[in-house]
Parts: sequence; structure tokens; C-alpha cells
Amino acid sequence: MFILIPLLGFPVFIHDTFKKNSEYSLKIFIAGLFIVSVFLITRIIIISIIGAGQGSILDFVKNNNEDLFSLGFSILEHPTYMSLKVNFTILLLLLFKNKWQLKNIYFISSLIVLSVVIFLLASKAGIIVFMIIVISVMIRIASTGAKKIITYLLLIPTFIFLSFSIVKNIDRIEWFIHYTELELKSENGDLKKFDQRMREWYTAIQLIKEKPFTGFGLANIEKRMVEEYLRYGFEEEAKLKVNAHNQYLEAQVTFGIAGSISLLMMLLIPLIYRKQIRYPRLMTIFIVMVSFFLLFESMFNRQWGIMFFLLFYCILCLGEKYVNIKAFK
Repeated sequence: MFILIPLLGFPVFIHDTFKKNSEYSLKIFIAGLFIVSVFLITRIIIISIIGAGQGSILDFVKNNNEDLFSLGFSILEHPTYMSLKVNFTILLLLLFKNKWQLKNIYFISSLIVLSVVIFLLASKAGIIVFMIIVISVMIRIASTGAKKIITYLLLIPTFIFLSFSIVKNIDRIEWFIHYTELELKSENGDLKKFDQRMREWYTAIQLIKEKPFTGFGLANIEKRMVEEYLRYGFEEEAKLKVNAHNQYLEAQVTFGIAGSISLLMMLLIPLIYRKQIRYPRLMTIFIVMVSFFLLFESMFNRQWGIMFFLLFYCILCLGEKYVNIKAFK
């Protein structure tokens, strides 16, 4: 995928027709994700109504939390990957609302649907990014008028409180918070063992110490990770053969320093040359958001992450208004 998308898409991305209409790809993406979101929400509502029968729908939701949130909700792809795309869609709507002259009814209804999806996905990284987006928007609006400052200063704490209230009722996140508190209070607590990702990160770091310069290579890394999991007694991770769930660690442990440099260059070059592309602000937001999610997922190990990243990476890098074709010769 790292080769196919740039190779097959390059003629399209630099074509004059695409350059003039590149925003259609963004609109199609938004429309598609909105349709998927409506489908997922509708599915959960129908399941809840049928499952509750004559009883309370709220009680049914509370008692069947795992089947309705996170993996139970996101049946089309992993919740973390989905939350990245939903947050990116929210940012697209916010950035292009005025330029596209979106009617308020479409704009607001889309934001409501996407916001509901974020909480139903129950991705910790996704919820953090969503909260940062909302708080940033509130602060920006508040700064435009002195009369609005008090209002938005009240809204921000209210939003944070409501968000935490909703999140704490999701079993997956409630368990994480509760278990973290217990580990921090325990005298014999071992933070590297309390969460699956922490165990994966710890294991990857130990392997990096073993081969910091060259890494273990793509053919050997899975086997070595399993061996290391078993060495530390992480049997569940060994059984599932999970990766590091951190793209930076994954690049280093697999390909060594060369892998880390390549990954960082891929992320930093568009920021360094952002003034030469058509949407510098959008590209910056895109890279920052993806870079954050790479801390919690080895996104480039799965097609869900590769397809999304490369498609928009190419569109935002090459879909500029004026492309110097000679520079590519």
C-alpha cells in the first residue's frame, strides 16, 4: 500500500482537473463517513430497542455496555482508527464551513452525529482529541468578543464535566480509570503491567535496547516480540502476537535508526514545506493528529491506517493549486 497509492494515484493527484476540484475528495470523504456513522448509530438503536423489549432501554444499554460501545459499536473497523477519521471529519467541517457555505442545519446535524460516534467508539485517544478540538473552538470563539468570554468560560468546564460523566459510564474506560487508581495507590504496583499497551511498550523498549541500531527486521520482529512477552509472563499478548501498538516504537524495534528517521522525515517534511502546498493549515492539523494517534497504534501495520494516511497525505501534499511539474523530473 505504501507503494501502490502514490504510484497509481500520482497521475491523478497532479492532473489539472484534480487540482481544480481536489476539495471534492474531502466532501466525498465527509459524506461517506457521515453515512457510515448514521448506519452504526441506527444499528445500535435498533439493537437496544429490540433487546430491551418491554423493559428500559437505558438499563439494557447499561447492562450490555461491551456489545454497544467500542468494538461492539464499530463493526466495520477498529474503534481507534475510526475515531481518528471522525475527528478529522469534524475538523474538515469546521475549517471549510464558510468556504463551502454549509447550511447550519447540515453543519450542526453532522457535528452532533459525529460527536455521538466519538463517545460510542470509546477510544481514549479519540475522546482526548475530540475534547481538545471542542475546547479550542470555544476558546477561539470567546476571543472574538469580550461579551462572549464569560459564557464560554462557563461552557468549557461544563463540557469537560459532561464529557467525563459520559465517559465514566462506559465500562471499558471506567475499568481503565479504576484499575489505574488502584495501581497508583498500591505499594507494589507495577505500571508496566497494569495495561495491555503499557506491557506492549515495555516489551518493545526492552527489544530496542538489545538492537538499537539495526532492529530485528520485518521477518523476525513478530517472533521476537512473542518470545519477549513470554519472558515477562505476558501470556495474553504472546497468544495474540500483538505488535508494539506505537508506530514510533514499532519503526525503531523493526528497522532500527533508519526506520525511525524515515518515519520522522515522512511526518516532518510536509510541515517544513507546508507553505508550498495548497492547504498548509489542514496539512499541519492532519500531521499533528496522525502523529498523536501513532503513539497508541501501529497504524501503518494495518490497511485501515495505511489507506487513510497515504490517501490524504498525497492529496494534501500534491493537491496544491500550482504544482511545479519540473520539480518531479
